[in-house]
Amino acid sequence: MRKSLPKATKIMIVRHAEKPASDFTPYGVTINGKRTKESLTARGWQRAGALANLFAPGNGHFQHPLLAQPRLIYASKFIKRRGSRRPIETIAPLAEKLAIKINSDFPRFAVDKMLADVFRCEGAVLICWQREYIPKIAASIMGSDGIVPAEWPETRFDIVWIFDRSRSSARYRFNQVPQRLLMGDQLTLIK
Repeated sequence: MRKSLPKATKIMIVRHAEKPASDFTPYGVTINGKRTKESLTARGWQRAGALANLFAPGNGHFQHPLLAQPRLIYASKFIKRRGSRRPIETIAPLAEKLAIKINSDFPRFAVDKMLADVFRCEGAVLICWQREYIPKIAASIMGSDGIVPAEWPETRFDIVWIFDRSRSSARYRFNQVPQRLLMGDQLTLIK
């Protein structure tokens, strides 16, 4: 359990954008066009660009009232031959737009250390991680106070999990917001 009141009033989590599928598109591409299995596909790069506008709209009007512009951004650390560039690539356009350095100090399996750091942050925080770890991250945020989906489906790249807390409480409320960014994005929530 957390000993002190977390400073982060809003934690938003997205899964990295679309990745190569072994049967159709076995490779993604880096920002420089190099083929690699650890990078986003062309559709993933489209989502990454669209996420920059979702979290930092040019007109200042968010498409959903639960969304906010993050003050800090976290992505899992790329570890050669054991990791993925996708979380960092997914939020790189947003980080560049906001002139924020991505905190990628934590490997994907170090969720407890990453969350300890997140809880010390003030304001809104965005986390981009691999889907297998997101339910654990969510359960750690909620503690015993709430229920979150136990799995993030393999086919879902199109939703934001949002955790809000009032300034006077240590408890977070959980919500989901469909991204609605690309053709084929679903409106259904993860159960």
